[in-house]
Amino acid sequence: MTADTTSLSGLDLREMDHLSDHKYIYFDLPYQHVHKDTSTVITRNWTKFDIANFKQELATSELATTLSDDVNHLFNLYNTTMAFLLDKHAYNAW
Repeated sequence: MTADTTSLSGLDLREMDHLSDHKYIYFDLPYQHVHKDTSTVITRNWTKFDIANFKQELATSELATTLSDDVNHLFNLYNTTMAFLLDKHAYNAW
């Protein structure tokens, strides 16, 4: 569907390789190309996730052995430890 103000140019009827009595309509239609943003997504390969090794390394990590009461430190330690171990045990190099 086009707006009433849209104008076609180069309108022409053309033959179809002489194999048919049909013709096709050729025309130019002005439009603006919209650039779509792309993004890269990195995922973990959960099918190759080794839960036993993950549990073993988590149990011996600083996260499991720390005696700190500092909530900010524990929060950051949780994030870094879990991200590191999940990346290590479920990493998928594309």
